[in-house]
Amino acid sequence: MKGNLELEYNSNKTSAHLIFTPDKEGEDWTEKRIKLLLETEGIKVGIIAESIKKAEEAIAKTETELKILIAESESPVPKSKGIYKWEKLEIPAELKTDAERVFKVAFDPEITRDIIKNVKVKKKVEKKSKLPFGKTKEEFITVIQKQTVKEPVEINPEVVMTGWADTGSLLAVLGKAEEGKPGQSVLGEDIQPEITEFYPGKGIIEKDNELIADFYGFFRRGENWAEIIPFKGKSWVVSLSKNRSSAFLKIFAGAEQEMTPSPDSVISSAVSLGIDPEKLIDKAIISRVIKETVSSGAFLENFPLTKDTDSSFSVSTSKDGTKGLLNIVKDSGNGKPLRLNDVGEAIKKSGFAGLNFNKIKEDLLTFYKSSNLEMIDYVLVEEKAPEAGEEVTFSIECEMMKTKELSDHKEQIKKDYEKRKPNGINSLEDYPVAKCKSIGLIEKNSIAVMFSPSKPGLPGKDIYGKVLPGLPGETPNLTILENLIRDKDTLISEIDGFLDIFEEEGNTTIRVRPLKSEIIELEISEDKMEAYLSIDKNSGNPITEAEIKEKIVKFGIIKGLKEGILQKAVEASNSGEIVKKLLVASGESPVEPGISRLNLKVKLTDDKAVSIRSDGSADFKNQDKITAVAKDDLIAVILSPKTEARDGWDVTGVTIKAKEAPPSKTEIGNGIKEVEEDNGDISLIAEVAGELIKDGDKLFINDFHMVKGDVDLKQGNIKFPGSVKIGGSVTQGFFVMSGGEVQIAGGVEGALVSASESIIIGQGVVGGGKAILRSKQDIEMAFAEQATLLAVGDIKAKNSCLRCKIKCNGKVNLISDKGNLIGGNTKSTGGLNVGNLGNDKGIKTEVSFGQNYLIQDRIELEEKEVEKIKTQIAKLDITMHQLEKDGATAKLKAARQQKLKFMKLMERRGLRLFTLRERFEEHFESNIIVRGTIYPGVILESHGRYHEVTSEKKNLIITFNQETGKIEDTPIKKEK
Repeated sequence: MKGNLELEYNSNKTSAHLIFTPDKEGEDWTEKRIKLLLETEGIKVGIIAESIKKAEEAIAKTETELKILIAESESPVPKSKGIYKWEKLEIPAELKTDAERVFKVAFDPEITRDIIKNVKVKKKVEKKSKLPFGKTKEEFITVIQKQTVKEPVEINPEVVMTGWADTGSLLAVLGKAEEGKPGQSVLGEDIQPEITEFYPGKGIIEKDNELIADFYGFFRRGENWAEIIPFKGKSWVVSLSKNRSSAFLKIFAGAEQEMTPSPDSVISSAVSLGIDPEKLIDKAIISRVIKETVSSGAFLENFPLTKDTDSSFSVSTSKDGTKGLLNIVKDSGNGKPLRLNDVGEAIKKSGFAGLNFNKIKEDLLTFYKSSNLEMIDYVLVEEKAPEAGEEVTFSIECEMMKTKELSDHKEQIKKDYEKRKPNGINSLEDYPVAKCKSIGLIEKNSIAVMFSPSKPGLPGKDIYGKVLPGLPGETPNLTILENLIRDKDTLISEIDGFLDIFEEEGNTTIRVRPLKSEIIELEISEDKMEAYLSIDKNSGNPITEAEIKEKIVKFGIIKGLKEGILQKAVEASNSGEIVKKLLVASGESPVEPGISRLNLKVKLTDDKAVSIRSDGSADFKNQDKITAVAKDDLIAVILSPKTEARDGWDVTGVTIKAKEAPPSKTEIGNGIKEVEEDNGDISLIAEVAGELIKDGDKLFINDFHMVKGDVDLKQGNIKFPGSVKIGGSVTQGFFVMSGGEVQIAGGVEGALVSASESIIIGQGVVGGGKAILRSKQDIEMAFAEQATLLAVGDIKAKNSCLRCKIKCNGKVNLISDKGNLIGGNTKSTGGLNVGNLGNDKGIKTEVSFGQNYLIQDRIELEEKEVEKIKTQIAKLDITMHQLEKDGATAKLKAARQQKLKFMKLMERRGLRLFTLRERFEEHFESNIIVRGTIYPGVILESHGRYHEVTSEKKNLIITFNQETGKIEDTPIKKEK
């Protein structure tokens, strides 16, 4: 469509519209031509690209005039001294009719502003005569003076708010000034912001950023003006105190009865001024005061309408220390007034860091002048609170029952618990097993729950400048009940039992129940020849003998019950004791005729991989796998065949037929001697200390104990009177103690190996600072690291010894090229034979030689005993002194005798110490042979003389010269 296209701007050119008028004689307007028009007109800011395309499309279709916004820029934001926040100025009900009339007849407001002008003023002056005796003349001259004059202001007379104002009442509070913001026209020209003014008219006073009523009357306000129209028809007024917390009633003198206020109108006026109705005095009191004032014709000046309340304030710190808080309550009536100076002084004394006193002062003044009666938890200063770390999570580390198994378990438990509930589970009432979401079996000391690590969040700072550490992560909603104990990031089960898991409203509850609820437990031995009774701690009804007998019969024990034993068990249980594996019934073994029977006097090992401690817990390290006997022990007796055949029976009542057995087949092997007794029995006596082995009918003693694999949880600790041979290694935390020799094919970790003879290790010792090897003869091994080696004889290693503590009364021989002694402390009577001593890193390596270091150990023990005796004597001296003061002659005599004994004992100990020290000073022929290099860091000692190596030396023999008392080294002579 052809036509004419023009641009239309608003007043400040912050927007531009395209005006299209259809005209057949006009031009075709494409997007390109529209852009050219804009460019020609100089429009370059705020162009709306989409509008250009839309304009082209609209022009092509229209047959009427179009107006399209094509560009829009940012308008300036006017400057202002601030925006007034107006109070609610409600018109009292009794004045509403008058208000309508007054506002209706009122003229438009006459608003003026004060300006300073230069004004011509005629001034009378005296002019002196030119002649000395002439008279002065008066003349008028014109002068220019600056005068403040009222200048009318053009305003919009439209009224936007009306109300009633009492004398002195607050009308409005000025807010913060606004700087304004420049704008820009669509032509790119800067537009400076205008300044907006507000003009208070008659009856209004500006004071400290507030507008106050100068007299009472009807209030009206326009867009940028306000005034009060005086109204003389009122004979009373309610006004506020300076801090706006109290209201006062004023009644003018000579007020007529019909013009006097009602108590309700006074209360309404006070409430309209922002006073809380609860703070006002009783309505009857207001009525009485009004009547007395009117009847007397007197003037009532500022009668308090509010109750008397003292002001108060406090400066405090938030619980987390990150906020300084201020609380203020204004006074009312004739209460103690609020003094802002006192508040300011308390804030200064608070010690809070980073206070913005200017802002605090401004906010306090604003509150003081406002109608608010309380300032609660005003933040004086605030610092960054510490942040919480990541939320702690947890996982159940126990295999749970499947659905069918869980259902069956709940049914069974329901039946069991109807009879007797388990001890120590007080939560069963609140958390019945039937409500468990899941249940699993768990062993004692096993991990039930694993928690994620608790990491603290970012630190904060309190208002005194102190750094506040980050808070731990939020703990999970986990309630822990019975038989679980927290150990760092885990929950450990304290018993063998069932792990119960409950889930309810986002919270998980967890506990461990005992495996059994029945406190009476019966056990029949494997051969059914013995029956045992155990009774757990009873927290329910007392146990009766009849109850136990019933269970015994149901369990199948019908014969051999021991008389009176059940009554004793019942009495013990009901008195709070725990009965453990009490023998209550025994069977009778059959007696075979004319046979020799082997009666073992030694309990054979049960070869179990676990032993049970006295408290009922499992011990996997100390296992019952060795039947150890000492020399001359009575092992067994072969009974002579003197008895008649007799059937036996077991505790279940089953008869055990006596069989005709062949003659005794017991085959006596090594280490056992036979001694025939007078009654025809044969006693079997151990000839040697060792391991008793019964293999079928064979009975013999090995003077050594053989372990095929490692000494670990499968094998357990070894304590054996003879020699020990180990096919594997001794793992960390275990011990091997032998009365003979110890041979280890593998190695030794952080373990104890002790032998009365030599210790021979096929591999090395990796001690980790925990391994101890002690031998009354020699020690042989491949190498040693961080171990303690103690030998009465020699210590021999193929390779190095690293950071070891060595003590031997023989010689230390490191025989290979890699036989280096590095670090640690070595005391060797016969000295050393090593490849290198120390290393190039200068590691401290201490070596003592040439003395009996086992005697040194005895000296240290004796010295400790002497110190103990000295302590006892010192205590006796104090006691004797007190007894002497008290006159306790008999006790004093006994104390003196005791002291005499200690003195004699110390004398003997002292003599022994003297002898040992002399023996320790005895020198033994010894040397230190270094086949390679001795490095700085090595410290040599003998007889209290020290020699510290400060430079590398090679191929040395080091000895102690008894004549000079020095440690000397000489080169090793090479063989020709």
